[in-house]
Amino acid sequence: MLQDDNTLFDAILAAMNSTALHLPADLHDPTGTAGVVAVEPAGQFARVFIRSSHGVTIRDYPFKPFFLLADPGMLDTAPVSTSRHRLAGSGALCWLAKVTSWHDWRRLRDHLQQTGSPEAWFGIPDSCQQFLIANRISFFKGMAWDDVTMLCIAVTAGDPDLQNQHQRITAISLADGSGYQETLGNACMAEPEMLERLSALIRERDPDVLTGYRLHGFDLPWIISRAAHYGLKLDWGRDGSEPHLQQSADKHWYQKNYGVYGRSVIDTLALVRHYDRQVQPLPGTGLGQVAAWFGCAEQQDVRQIIALYQLLVPVWHQQVQLYPVSFQAAVFRPGLSAVSALLIQEYLKQDHAVPVPAKTTQKPEPKIADLFQRGQTGPVVRCDLAELSASIMLAYRIAPQGDELNIFLPLLNSIKQLCNQQQRRDTGAPALPLQSFLLPAWLELLDSKQRPFSDPDAAGEVKRLWRVMTGDLMSWLREQRAQPVSLDQGGICFVPPDGHTGADEIATLMKRLAELLPAGVHLRCSGHYQAIFVYSQNNYALLEQNGTLVYRGTRFSYRSMEPFLLDFLKEALGLLLAGKAEGVRTLYARYLRRLTDHTCPVSWLMRTETLADTPENYQKLVQTGKRNRAAVYELALSMPEKWKVGDRISYYVAGNSKNIAAHDYCRFVTDFDPAHPDLNSSWYAERLHQLFKRLEPFLPAEPLLF
Repeated sequence: MLQDDNTLFDAILAAMNSTALHLPADLHDPTGTAGVVAVEPAGQFARVFIRSSHGVTIRDYPFKPFFLLADPGMLDTAPVSTSRHRLAGSGALCWLAKVTSWHDWRRLRDHLQQTGSPEAWFGIPDSCQQFLIANRISFFKGMAWDDVTMLCIAVTAGDPDLQNQHQRITAISLADGSGYQETLGNACMAEPEMLERLSALIRERDPDVLTGYRLHGFDLPWIISRAAHYGLKLDWGRDGSEPHLQQSADKHWYQKNYGVYGRSVIDTLALVRHYDRQVQPLPGTGLGQVAAWFGCAEQQDVRQIIALYQLLVPVWHQQVQLYPVSFQAAVFRPGLSAVSALLIQEYLKQDHAVPVPAKTTQKPEPKIADLFQRGQTGPVVRCDLAELSASIMLAYRIAPQGDELNIFLPLLNSIKQLCNQQQRRDTGAPALPLQSFLLPAWLELLDSKQRPFSDPDAAGEVKRLWRVMTGDLMSWLREQRAQPVSLDQGGICFVPPDGHTGADEIATLMKRLAELLPAGVHLRCSGHYQAIFVYSQNNYALLEQNGTLVYRGTRFSYRSMEPFLLDFLKEALGLLLAGKAEGVRTLYARYLRRLTDHTCPVSWLMRTETLADTPENYQKLVQTGKRNRAAVYELALSMPEKWKVGDRISYYVAGNSKNIAAHDYCRFVTDFDPAHPDLNSSWYAERLHQLFKRLEPFLPAEPLLF
């Protein structure tokens, strides 16, 4: 098996000399099916949409969804008919059970959830992924990334902060990146006509991918809301169906996503966020900010979105050619789902039993992160460590103990080689390292504790060695009179030694650092900045050479704090990095005055959070003392018929005292009445004050009056 897998992946490496990635048929696709752009369930079949030079054709394949079980007796009282097959090997999940349709699969899943223990069965809650695994078919085989047709949608008007979907749409812009562009505007047509024309164009142009910016979070829900207002059907699916909110049984996937039958719905904002987190920090994720950073700001919004999509999508196109995962799932689900599916695919290919998660015997390893100092320093270099965990696994032969076929490391090695070769190949695509999206997920799978092939002890050993090696890097940097600033799984930030700030000197430094690590590790300088301000562990601001500020960490997102606090923090750090620390007090006074004189909109103070758990489970945890009350869940409980897991709720805090519990005074943003504002300015002023106090140690002392 080891020799065969290496031979197959060597063939992949050789094939990467062309723009399209041509996988050998016997690796993932014994049918030789090329050009797959969508897979949908169709009763006892899977409906496969295939694009060729003649357009899109449809083929129906027999498809029996499956479960992996430890005990076939679990099926004795099943509400549906099943077939059972004993797999070879000693893996605990040694029975393959199949049903006749996806409807039956869901019924059997519900039965197993009620009667079976979680470790005794495993099911993949995605019919498309199951079909890809069972038939070793991959998306986009034999296709260049721009062979996959796309239509970009951009909606104009409304208030995106409030998500006011009752406001009329004033224009819809469309483009496909290959010359077509059209704007539907109410200067020449009414809103219902715009929506009907949009649906007609989607049917006529028949794109494989629908994209936009904030498509899932704003534009698409708004379009759906306005169509419902007029009683219009948005027949966008290749079967004439409407867009639908996708429900996922994957409890790690809380994002709200819409599906369109036979098409992928890809939010370009999601591609941008992956780039920001895993490749290089961006100055923000607003469309204008990102377009300016990538050099495509001098265009209309729809053209900016197209330009960003075309820059960022080639990496994802290549990923779905390698893993049994749909395009939309690759972008929106955790990467470990794709890695787990690849390993399961190879085991089922050999009719072999799959291991359950290994039991841990060690104490949890501390998180891979260190903070060496707070405050400002510079200049600073950021060194990418995305490859290190995968290289440690390969160098020290660390794999899940249940991997009886010994395929984990050969597959990882082959994919890592593919990533490195792809980096060296000039495809005309952006400098976006492929491995930053693929390789970290292999360690995430080991560490997941809940999926087949997970092994917390193996993950702990990888983390231990990671800390040893990065400790050696830190020591060497200090010996060279460099100054480490922060360290996390993504990379190291450090101040280079005096006289080593030029590009050649930094490249030499990277090369010497790499010599301390396992063979084959490629260190990359992912940024050279004027200065850094470290706010807290894994949260810092960087001043680029051109004066642009970029931010790294969860603290700098609307998901972690209210907009007014985020605005204040970013402005304050900008002043500190510009050497104008004395201006932070003036900034604080200005924000405080705006809060107390009631001149700010509710959108500036609101908080938006995602329901990551069911309200019912939240209540149980509160009642047993395992968690505190939270505003977002209290609001969801007030209208249980409206909210479900994955929904995002925007709220504000009412009242007139700073000493209140937010969950007792929270209100839906949609209930706010500007004519009778009830914003709790005292409570918000106290939150601003607490943030200001965290920055106060870095400010010059106030002048004494006497």
